[in-house]
Amino acid sequence: MLLFTQLTAYLNLAELGIGVAAASLLYKPLSEGDYAKIKYLTLLLTAIYRYISFLVLLIGIVIGFGIYFFIDSVNAVSHVFIYWAFFVINTSLTYSYAKHSTLLTANQQYSVVRKVQGGGKILIIALQILLLVTTHNFLLYLLVETIGVIVQYFIFKNII
Repeated sequence: MLLFTQLTAYLNLAELGIGVAAASLLYKPLSEGDYAKIKYLTLLLTAIYRYISFLVLLIGIVIGFGIYFFIDSVNAVSHVFIYWAFFVINTSLTYSYAKHSTLLTANQQYSVVRKVQGGGKILIIALQILLLVTTHNFLLYLLVETIGVIVQYFIFKNII
């Protein structure tokens, strides 16, 4: 699992600070109420994050095949490719709500972002621990993470 965590951290580098740059660009239009510019920048940000999400999925699939075929110790774990796919999908899905969190951050509502992400993470981890203790099923553990990311997306979407 450590290998998967480290590799997905590298996949997250695809963002390359776009959120920070976008928040800086959005600050002035938000403070001035320039809705045309806000709309333009959020549409641009949406397109960029979709591209990054697709790129993360694509690179993740390539890395997954590399892991499966070139690292012998990984093959000892059954369903390793499915586990890796969940890690990659979860990483990719976080970009679905990135524009919302960037917009909230630019609007000086970062505390809302932290509450949604932090509260979500606490609930996700608690449920994951409960599932691992009761079912010993790692796939369910990963599925909870996926559901958590999707729920966070809808929460952010409703806030904006």
